[in-house]
Amino acid sequence: MKQLIGVLMVFLTLSFFSNEVLSQTRDRSEIADQHKWDLTDLYSSEEAYQKAKEETVRKFDGVLKFKGKLTKSPAFLLKGLDYHYGIYKEMIRLSSYAGKKSDLDTRDSKYLAMRQEISQLFTQYNSKSSFIDPEILTMNKKKINKFARFKC
Repeated sequence: MKQLIGVLMVFLTLSFFSNEVLSQTRDRSEIADQHKWDLTDLYSSEEAYQKAKEETVRKFDGVLKFKGKLTKSPAFLLKGLDYHYGIYKEMIRLSSYAGKKSDLDTRDSKYLAMRQEISQLFTQYNSKSSFIDPEILTMNKKKINKFARFKC
């Protein structure tokens, strides 16, 4: 009998705390905007995010014009790296926006899909730009020193 009462007390205690936790969960719409992330610093709207994503993806193939040419001159190396890191910077920004949107409400599959799409775009771009590091690594010390003395 004592065991039955003990089990019931544990069950009732767990049930009470479980309901207490559930009653404290609020829908995102019930939280004041001042307590939410302001993502407008990244993109003013989801439409602006989509436009930036599309523009960035259109630039992916442009990195290929530098393939086999990065070590030809310091100016071309600089131009190629500026192009590459410009895309990469925008991809990081897109990823940050999509990730934070997803984190706002993990129940909303729309934002999870945005996050996954950006991950796939990173893979796509990294595949196209995979020649950059190996190409730069082919430079010998003499050429690196020559490039280092180049004035922009």
